[in-house]
Amino acid sequence: MNQNDATLVARVLEGEKTAFGCLVDRHRLAAVRLARRLCGSAADVEDIVQEALLQAFLNLEALQNPDSFGSWLLGIITNLCKTRLRIRRTPSFVEDWDGGRIPLSFTWADTAPSSEMIYEARELHQIVCNRTPGGVRLSSVWFSDRQHFKLCQSNHRQRGLVQKTGPRTPPAVRGLVQALLQRLVAVEARLNQTARNSSNPPSSDPPSVKRRPAKEPSGRKSGGQLGHEGHGRKLKPESKVDQIIEVRPESCGQCGTLLLGEDPEPERHQVTELPRITPIVTEYRRHRLRCVACGTSTQAAWPATMPTGSFGPRVQATVGYLMGRIGASQREVQEILATLGQTDVSVGSIGAVAQAVSAALATPVAEAATYVQRQPVRNADETSWREKTKRVWLWISVTPVVTIFRLLKTRGAAGAKELLGEEVWGVSGQTGTLAIIGLIRANANSVGPI
Repeated sequence: MNQNDATLVARVLEGEKTAFGCLVDRHRLAAVRLARRLCGSAADVEDIVQEALLQAFLNLEALQNPDSFGSWLLGIITNLCKTRLRIRRTPSFVEDWDGGRIPLSFTWADTAPSSEMIYEARELHQIVCNRTPGGVRLSSVWFSDRQHFKLCQSNHRQRGLVQKTGPRTPPAVRGLVQALLQRLVAVEARLNQTARNSSNPPSSDPPSVKRRPAKEPSGRKSGGQLGHEGHGRKLKPESKVDQIIEVRPESCGQCGTLLLGEDPEPERHQVTELPRITPIVTEYRRHRLRCVACGTSTQAAWPATMPTGSFGPRVQATVGYLMGRIGASQREVQEILATLGQTDVSVGSIGAVAQAVSAALATPVAEAATYVQRQPVRNADETSWREKTKRVWLWISVTPVVTIFRLLKTRGAAGAKELLGEEVWGVSGQTGTLAIIGLIRANANSVGPI
């Protein structure tokens, strides 16, 4: 008994497997003719018809007019043919993670899906969607030969879609699928990293990670507890005390009688105070005098002890300490000198003073570097550093007495030689820097790395 398309569509939606096979047998010839006329390739025709039937089966519920199933199927084939022709005109490739190139279009086998295969694909697609966790988007892939899908769960609760393809699947496709699955496992492993199972800081953990329970309060107040051993400030000896103020009672607290004598062990209390810093301004005046005998005008020479600039050695040392040791900026140094030292210095003068301090320390720094290079045991390392907007490298060489820091433009062998010297001998401890390792291996008398 011949039934119209609307009746067959209704039977398919009710779950009858053979109904869709009747629809396929009824419209397959027209679909093949249209695909051959638009596409021209026999291999592409079978592929397009197969994909169109799969799309029709999966989207059958969206068909508003079941009587127009044939024209709806031909419309799907028309769109697929246009897409296939567009791919032919513009060959496209994707790069896999092994550096190769895999084409996006393939030549599929000349095998049309049966109605049982299509219905099985629909049921399997529904199962996958129902068992997939929320927020995960699935993409359906259909090859010419039958495929089986199943959900798997590893020890780390990583869900993935395992595909077992048949022998007709192109090798490039199988390789791409395997690469994607491997990359998915690696990405999920990174997503599962927390502060407890990796070196990531606790601040990088998502809100879903359970924190360690807070320590229960003991009920005691914070700080030192009653009865604990005190750690007060120790009193300085009298030789280091600048001023002593004796406080004696004048009369008896009970009867008012005048009190005389000395307490051999008075109670002591010391107060340390910083003196008010008042800058000392020294003015040098160089005179010019005329000789009464010959009339020659002679001017005195500046004393050798007079600083060449406008600031004395203590101001220069303070600027160098604040900038080099504390790391204060030029404007911060300007504020500190004005607030604590009552000394007004411009920002430009602070930069000039810092350069003068660096020039004065060049000789002692060179002597310290030579001392470090001659020690039998030293440790060395390097790390990246930002100098304004440029990236440089901070090198360090440590000995029990002297430590050297150097800012260099390279982390290579040239930097290692400038820090440790052309010839390295003795024991050099380091953390695996390639430049230092190469320099150590080039010297037979050295021992490293440690």
